Amino acid sequence: MYPRLSRGRDGRGAAIYRPRAESIRGRARVVRSRRSRRGERAGGAGCSKNAHARRRVAAPHQADGTSRSGARPRLYAVRPHRCRAFRAAADGAVPGGFGGARLGGSRPPRPDSASRLQSRVVRRCDSRPGCVRGHRIDFTRGVDGLARGGRGATCRSGSDRRRHSKALGARSPRRHRRSRRDAVDLVLHPRLDAEQAPCHLRPRRAAVDRRESHAADRRAGHAQPRDSRLPHLRREAAHRGLHCSRRLRRLDGRGARGLHARTCRVCDAGGAEVREGDAAHRGDVGNGRAARVPYRLQPMSSRDGAIATAEALAARRLAQGARVERERVFAALREQPSGRAWCRRHSAIADRVLRSLFRLVHRGRPKPLFAVVAVGGYGRREVAPYSDLDVTFLPEGELTADAEERVRRMFHLMIEVFGELDWPVGYAFRLPSDCPALDQATRTGLLDARLVAGRKEALDSFKRVFERTFPVAEFLISKIEERQSNRARWHETPRVVEFHLRDGAGGLRDAHTARWIAQALSRRLARAPEEALETLLTVRNVLHLVTERKEDRLIRTRIESVGSFLGMEAQALAERVIRAGEQCDQAWRSTETLIQASKFALSSGGVYAERGVCNVSKSSDLTSAVIGVCRASRLGLRIERVKPPKQPGDTARINEHLTSGEGALRALDESGLLDAVLPEFTPCRYLLSRDSVHRYTVGEHTLQVVRFLDDSRTLPEFAGAWSEVTNHRPLYLAAILHDLGKVNPKRRHSAVGAEIAEAVCDRLAVTGDEKRTVKWLVREHLLLADVARTHDLADPRTASEVARSAERPDRLAMLYLLTYADTSAVNEELWTGPMAASAQELYERARSALEAPQPVEVDPALFRRQALKRLAQTEAGGAELARFLDLMPTHYLLGTSQSQFPLHADYVRRAREGETTVTFHHDHESKTTDVTVCMRDLPKPGLLSRLLAVFYALDINLHAVRASSTQEEHPIALDVLTVSFRGGPLPAGLCSVVAKEIRSRVRNRKDVDALLRRHGKDPEREQEVYRYRFHKGPPAVLEIETRLGRGMPYRVARMLASLRWNTQVARIGQAAGRAVARFSLSKPDGSPLTKEEVDKALRRTVGKV
Repeated sequence: MYPRLSRGRDGRGAAIYRPRAESIRGRARVVRSRRSRRGERAGGAGCSKNAHARRRVAAPHQADGTSRSGARPRLYAVRPHRCRAFRAAADGAVPGGFGGARLGGSRPPRPDSASRLQSRVVRRCDSRPGCVRGHRIDFTRGVDGLARGGRGATCRSGSDRRRHSKALGARSPRRHRRSRRDAVDLVLHPRLDAEQAPCHLRPRRAAVDRRESHAADRRAGHAQPRDSRLPHLRREAAHRGLHCSRRLRRLDGRGARGLHARTCRVCDAGGAEVREGDAAHRGDVGNGRAARVPYRLQPMSSRDGAIATAEALAARRLAQGARVERERVFAALREQPSGRAWCRRHSAIADRVLRSLFRLVHRGRPKPLFAVVAVGGYGRREVAPYSDLDVTFLPEGELTADAEERVRRMFHLMIEVFGELDWPVGYAFRLPSDCPALDQATRTGLLDARLVAGRKEALDSFKRVFERTFPVAEFLISKIEERQSNRARWHETPRVVEFHLRDGAGGLRDAHTARWIAQALSRRLARAPEEALETLLTVRNVLHLVTERKEDRLIRTRIESVGSFLGMEAQALAERVIRAGEQCDQAWRSTETLIQASKFALSSGGVYAERGVCNVSKSSDLTSAVIGVCRASRLGLRIERVKPPKQPGDTARINEHLTSGEGALRALDESGLLDAVLPEFTPCRYLLSRDSVHRYTVGEHTLQVVRFLDDSRTLPEFAGAWSEVTNHRPLYLAAILHDLGKVNPKRRHSAVGAEIAEAVCDRLAVTGDEKRTVKWLVREHLLLADVARTHDLADPRTASEVARSAERPDRLAMLYLLTYADTSAVNEELWTGPMAASAQELYERARSALEAPQPVEVDPALFRRQALKRLAQTEAGGAELARFLDLMPTHYLLGTSQSQFPLHADYVRRAREGETTVTFHHDHESKTTDVTVCMRDLPKPGLLSRLLAVFYALDINLHAVRASSTQEEHPIALDVLTVSFRGGPLPAGLCSVVAKEIRSRVRNRKDVDALLRRHGKDPEREQEVYRYRFHKGPPAVLEIETRLGRGMPYRVARMLASLRWNTQVARIGQAAGRAVARFSLSKPDGSPLTKEEVDKALRRTVGKV
């Protein structure tokens, strides 16, 4: 079938033909040209300057398909109804899938017609080099990739040429006679793209340009000039069965400049494949220039080019018929909604399209080379109105080049047809050798495989390999965990207001998964919920129709719309859906009984499940036993104690299952295999920890750490850290090994644990970076917790030290997760709000320090300038604020938010007037309260100890202190204390009491002591120091370990005040059953402390160190 044309005239009076109705989708451009015999004999360009001026039909265009004025060019098509070569090539190319329309003639050509056609064209080309008589039809592939670049056929008889010449608008006998020597090119291509131009172009050159080109050819190594080589190439092509094309084409409308054009060799992958220096033509086509490229010989196949275009035409007609058919099916759904029956009709449309395309690419082949298989929902014939299609190509036997070529052609046609239908399609190419490595989602889709086109033997041979290599236990685990995850995400009961028709509890996936599990176990479900499936499919089809997209969630606002389609009230529809969901939910729950009653292999080494029990045969090795027991635990099977096998097997596979979670670890412990895999765990199973805060034994603590790691995967506060972890095995292995060093109480357990970790990694074949990460995590598993409890997080050096130790973001994230799990497993009360906030802040600061190009240096002047620059952009900036920042110490600038500067400046101004300010800021996320106290400082150190005495008397827990004083003659104290009361922020009533006591008592030491005695506290009690460490400054840092107690901060602060040392920053925490306090200190004159002074003072004051 060819489009009918209507005759007309262009602006120059030339006759043109436009398509009357529906034309070819690929854009057509008709260009007439003539070659002068004088130019042919001279071996030159052979262009007539007036040829293009008189015969130009197509409008000037650029590479993107638009004219230079910005408008789309007028596009024309010639109806080659008398061109026998074209008819022979396109004859019977493919029967249309809808309506029985056929492309081309009524009979297919004889098998040898292609070879005879090619030989005729070659002889014609050879008969007169440089001239092809008649009309050449050249098909050029564009961005849609449906037609291959091929050389056109030549009309045989003069009558054909006269008819075509008349169709092109010849008006005089003379011009009619000249048309015998004219070359007419019909180029079919889609919209032009700048990167996929259809032609290689080189300009017509004058004599001077030709001499320059010849010189360039000689420099490039060509034996002779390009123009002189052309006839020889043509004669050589005739003997080799090749064809070298050379034509004339008009490119721009400025004058009569002629351009030589050669068609691109387009690859089957879908784009223009540029070879031998052809890349320059891509950007030059739209600018009216041409790329200079050497000539090359290409295989000439007129029939291939014609068939490629015939395939494109047939595919477009196929898409048109399928679109009409889909509209009819959609209209039927609107008139009479249904479920499975309508889905089958919808799936049948896709079947007919694929079968037609399959016959199209296999035309001329007596035996199909591959099979087209529907998988997934398409394989079940449950295609909803806006569902995707999943197609798999399966070759029969070995994959040959011919089969691969035809699969590629069908793929391009399939994408074109379903793209025009706006019908998403997924595709895959599978070989039988791919079966062992398939993922579980692919295996699930192949369970519903259905042959659409091709030989059934191809599908059967693939299924035999697929079933032989099917891992039953792994598949069951993946499906169970997938359903648990989706039910937790949407809803875990069908009785909900907003029902998810596919993934929620009672949805279609419950019934599908039950059938897949039964199929994997070679069993049948006791009762298939067919009525429930019909209800859910019907509602789903209507929901797609109402929303006009792929939507499976039946929310409140859509229940009435769907009900109106079904002729039901909203309440009746919701009740019907919920009842259907309950039936599907029962089918899903029945799979547990099915698994318990079945017998299947758990691993390849003789471990199997039978009657709900995991059995390990005597012939099994240790690796197979470990794998089977771990899988049995995930399937909920009963684990019995077994005798560990003596043969180790492939121990490298043990680590993957050992680090799979708490369930696998406990199953190995119950079966007795954990002692064989990890003998270092045996002495720690019942070992008591020396720390009084530990709630469990070392062995149980290890299992609890793994449990908290599993739980952290679903907590939103750790989502960012888990996204950094690409390999979870080092983290889980370090969690198992981190406390095993406690078997040696004489050494630090983290150091002993690192040595144990190295030995375990060697035994389990853990090498390289994974081994180094495990050792580092075990050795430094206390680093983040210790720093978060006691260090000044606002100091950039704190985060830099942690980042320097971690080296990489993924190791830092694993350390953060291990810190949370370890701290929570010691005692759940230890991971408090302040601790969680400090650990998260330290992690984020260290993460930023890893991304910093260079270490941050603490420069007070720099911080002041940056703060003033930021404040200058706001209304808060001013001279008074600048003076305030000049008076504040560096640690204040580092640890205070910019938004607090104006507020604190006002507090200091009022303090100079004699006012005492006490404010409270509650942080409900960290469950703490920041208490800010601003007042005139005391003449001697001791104000901080008196403030802490008030909190100690009122039983308020202290977490951190940031004490600052202005650097002036009469300093103003500005202290911020982070506190909590009974695990949360301070109540409003308690805040009033705190403010009242601070204003009335901190000026007088006797009043503070009276307050302590009134609440049953001894103000004269001295603090016993277990251990202290001193770090040189500035500022000097003193870290003290003492006995746990709420009064420890007050007593240590009083001791430091008695030594006349000023406290700048204090952090209070606890570790290993002891309180740890870290103080940043300085002398009253601002000079740094020395270690000798600290040692002397503490020995004299405390008496016992």
